[in-house]
Amino acid sequence: MPYGNYPAEDKITFLKELILKDTVFLLGDRYWTSRSSQVPRRDKPPVKAVVIACNTATSYGLEDIHDAMGRWNIPVYTVGVVAAGADGAVESLLDAEAPGAVAVMATVGTCKSDGYVREITRSSSGAKIDPPEIIQQGCLGLASAVEGNPEYIVSPDSEVSATYRGPAVGHTSAPIDPSLIPQYGFEEAGLLGDAEDPETWRLNSIENYIRYHTATLVEGYRRSGSEEPITTVILGCTHFPLYEDAIEQSFERLRGIRTTDGAAPYESLISEEVVFIDPAQLTAVDLYEALAGRELLNDDETAGFTTIDEFYISVPNAACPGVAMRPDGLSFTYAYKYGRSPGDVDKEYVKRVPMSRENLGETVMEMIRTTMPAVWDRLVSFSSHSPRCADLSPEARIHGGPTE
Repeated sequence: MPYGNYPAEDKITFLKELILKDTVFLLGDRYWTSRSSQVPRRDKPPVKAVVIACNTATSYGLEDIHDAMGRWNIPVYTVGVVAAGADGAVESLLDAEAPGAVAVMATVGTCKSDGYVREITRSSSGAKIDPPEIIQQGCLGLASAVEGNPEYIVSPDSEVSATYRGPAVGHTSAPIDPSLIPQYGFEEAGLLGDAEDPETWRLNSIENYIRYHTATLVEGYRRSGSEEPITTVILGCTHFPLYEDAIEQSFERLRGIRTTDGAAPYESLISEEVVFIDPAQLTAVDLYEALAGRELLNDDETAGFTTIDEFYISVPNAACPGVAMRPDGLSFTYAYKYGRSPGDVDKEYVKRVPMSRENLGETVMEMIRTTMPAVWDRLVSFSSHSPRCADLSPEARIHGGPTE
């Protein structure tokens, strides 16, 4: 994961196949020690629960996983993030003093699935209220920018990629509208191209991706003629809560925009107090309650079995026949990644390996270190002490405290 672009590329069946392969990995003991390993190892602990921590994968794959668990007769609790996010949004509406609309910021794939629309409707029915108005914004490129994908964002000292896939003037699904430049409020430092010529612009900061998508969402809502204020925003991609403050500030800026004649086009459409929903937090609560109800929480007798959290990542299998890699040798080309077809289930496109400095990269490690320090500490412990990382070189191991 992230899997947000597969539906847009009409690869939903292949996406479902990938999700099931991820599940098989979690349930089993097989993994590779590194991308250069010649043979896999089989000493990974299996899991007692599966959390699909990707909104797109939940929307398209949760039912398939439930079906597979039943066919395999494996009593492993499985939960996704969409239902919890929808329930949280409906709870916020119940707590509100007046009706409001719900905005969903997610990947293009999640929005295309209408997973949140279905789950919000279900949750509203259970709460005996009318479903709210729902506005979806497929945030093309935002998750990829967070991950540092060079097709959406490049570092200042990098060569500019010839292929840019983010929002742009004339983009078929994420067009930059030059008439909305004041609403976007782009930071010049986060743009590539001629500052005076929008047709040359490439978004090159997470902040500008956020500003583009929030402005596009709110302007689209204004043009729809709806009048209910947006009171709740679901951050419907695992990456987005890491930038909740920036997203909240972007909505606040839009609410305060004034035109040259003094009009406030968005003030009545954005509540003065907007509730932001992090589905991951709510899913964690659901998971804890489910494990407690099944008496699967660790106690004094079982704590010794899992003393160290384990972290794995999928890396391209360079030995896979027909594989096409980017020049860096670390990832698939876009054409190959989205050109694959379902049905060849025995083909091992990726190796699932322990996270290390070699496969995370400095940008992602810095994001984890600064935004998720508790996770960072556990990742360092895994890299330093887990038997699964015994073959890593000292240079490949992840080390250092969250503030270093």
